Amino acid sequence: PIAAGAVSSADSTVQFAVEADDPSGIVRVVVLYDAGAGWQTLDLAFADGRWQGAGPAPGGAATVRFIAQVVDGAGNVAVNGSKGYTNVGDDGELPPPPIESDLAVTVTPEVPASGWVTESPVVEATSSAAVLEVSVDGGDWEPYTGPVTVTGDGPHTVAFRDSLGGADAVAFDLDGTAPTIVASVDPGAEPSGWWTSPVTVSFTCDDVLSGVVTCPDPVVVAAAGGDQEGTGEAVDAAGNTASTSVTVDLDTTAPTVSPPVADPSPADVGSTVVLSADVVDALSGVDAAEAFVGDDPGV
Repeated sequence: PIAAGAVSSADSTVQFAVEADDPSGIVRVVVLYDAGAGWQTLDLAFADGRWQGAGPAPGGAATVRFIAQVVDGAGNVAVNGSKGYTNVGDDGELPPPPIESDLAVTVTPEVPASGWVTESPVVEATSSAAVLEVSVDGGDWEPYTGPVTVTGDGPHTVAFRDSLGGADAVAFDLDGTAPTIVASVDPGAEPSGWWTSPVTVSFTCDDVLSGVVTCPDPVVVAAAGGDQEGTGEAVDAAGNTASTSVTVDLDTTAPTVSPPVADPSPADVGSTVVLSADVVDALSGVDAAEAFVGDDPGV
């Protein structure tokens, strides 16, 4: 398709706008025009979604005759023109483009409302315009050749424009780094590694990019037993997770000691008597035992 328009202005110029579209691309647009001073030629340049240019003309010329020739990438030539265009009101504005852009952008998967993602979505665009360009993170405009992904944590923008004036952009924040989570216990463990009273496992979370949205509440381990896990998981705004755990061995029950047994019993005066007893601990086990006669020496 090709459409063209012209408008004269009081500054002794005539402006042209040409909309053209072809799958092989547009390589050149030339206008042959007569604004009252004889036929002249003008090469147009692509800007703001269409081919534009201005040439000399008598001031305030009311009628412009022109022919627009468009050459595509395969060498084919299309022609459009007008025997006369009256610039009613001499407002200096170009005619609105008669060809509308059908630029469409898709993002897979969709960016959530928070704007944060853990990996780059696939951004694609379609347009029937002859020229479709893409710019990533404010970089140079380049021909669009296929799906776009980005790398690197932080904010990103993928923008598109076509030669029919269509424009659209997708913005998102990339956070591919998990948050940090550290566990601490109170009270601290005994040298043996066993606790004798309930233990509180607390968590500290941090995330330098999207921020922490979930940090677990403290976990209290109060039931006696070995190899009990105090576990917590942190979640950031992008959906990254990190977890940590502490193993708690808790024994709140004292060991048991059986009544002592004398051997021999009865014993003769002045003979040696051996006293023995059984010491049992079902959880942490017996680490040491002491025996004494009389007052407890406190060993």
